[in-house]
Amino acid sequence: REYLLSGQSGGNKSNSFPTGDGFPWPNIVDRLVAAGATAADYATDLPPIALWGSRMGQYIRGIDRYYEDAAGGTLPNVSFVDPAFVGEERSDDHPHGDPRAAQRFVRDVFAAFTRSPQWHNGLFVLTYDEWGGFFDHKRPPHLPDDRASDVDSEDFSQAGFRVPTLFASPRALPGAVALPGVALPRGAGPRLGGDRLVVGDP
Repeated sequence: REYLLSGQSGGNKSNSFPTGDGFPWPNIVDRLVAAGATAADYATDLPPIALWGSRMGQYIRGIDRYYEDAAGGTLPNVSFVDPAFVGEERSDDHPHGDPRAAQRFVRDVFAAFTRSPQWHNGLFVLTYDEWGGFFDHKRPPHLPDDRASDVDSEDFSQAGFRVPTLFASPRALPGAVALPGVALPRGAGPRLGGDRLVVGDP
């Protein structure tokens, strides 16, 4: 989640929750809002932007609000929509969850957006935070990073494996290929008037 929302992990190498009032470094929501864009995280249960503490509270909305805003054409410029991560009704596509529930969640969220008045000028991005296996024939590149190191276990310049990502829009080019993951915060900020998130940004 840290890489998706901020293009870095702040040097963290575990999934530990932040101490104090969340992660201190800026994320994509900070940058978008500073540039005059609007943003929200529509969460089913656990909103990932809450990892950045209380300053993100005003951007967190419940999942029911997503369907209302989509129907009313009032979605923010950038909207994150998160599945259920815990409980029997989880829909996050992780092991032990029901993949049927996960795909039903994707279907419902996408269908609501395609029926929204904002669909004709919008872009729907479906991305995963894992690659689903242990092999990729494409070797991950090294990118410019303040925490680059010759010691492999300390080298934050090493990009991760590619992850499945789909782009859907009336304006999307058929068959086009893009780089997801860190490319999402790198691409959205500058296109909406913001600046770069991390050292390696193009």
